[in-house]
Amino acid sequence: MQMTLGKSKSQALPPLDEHSEYRPIKELVHRLKSELNAKTAERTKLIDRQNATSHKSVVQVLVEQYREGTPTVDARFSLNEQLASSSRHIRALVIALEQAEKDERAIRIKVSISMADAHKDLVREHARTVLQGMLLIQRGNQAITALCESRRALGYTEYFHPVGMSDWPQWGDIEASNSPWSMILREFVEAGYITSAEHHRLTHGSLDFQP
Repeated sequence: MQMTLGKSKSQALPPLDEHSEYRPIKELVHRLKSELNAKTAERTKLIDRQNATSHKSVVQVLVEQYREGTPTVDARFSLNEQLASSSRHIRALVIALEQAEKDERAIRIKVSISMADAHKDLVREHARTVLQGMLLIQRGNQAITALCESRRALGYTEYFHPVGMSDWPQWGDIEASNSPWSMILREFVEAGYITSAEHHRLTHGSLDFQP
């Protein structure tokens, strides 16, 4: 089995925020958040003004306003109306933002699936490289095992230690239908990374595989 390591292939994609379908909804969410923050700050100021005059009678408030030259018929009533109006706007903005964020998540998923599909062929190619590596680990460790067993058969004390960063012995027999190897290969077939013919060869004794 031959293996040539080359530079990983990739395909450039635009940032999600620049995608033509996603950008408008992202901008809408940003605008609604800004408006909600502004309205919330406005209501906070109105509440502070209300608290500042809550201990005063309407007449006292009007006296102060007359002295300032800005009298109103009922300053407290006007302030309450402003608070009520601000609260209504905030409730509407919260609902609008929740709906926009829901739409944003849906479009994000839709666009992400589309972009993942654009990488489908490259993912398949890299997945086959992974499988080739796994088969090389299988083949190499089997050869090391055979050497250990041959020395043991001659009376030597031998302990097998698998080589590599993988828990290779736990993969089981590649030809056994209930082994981890079997499950991995079925996943490769279902994902379209290998063909049924390749799966049949691998599970019937052949470790030769080209990505």
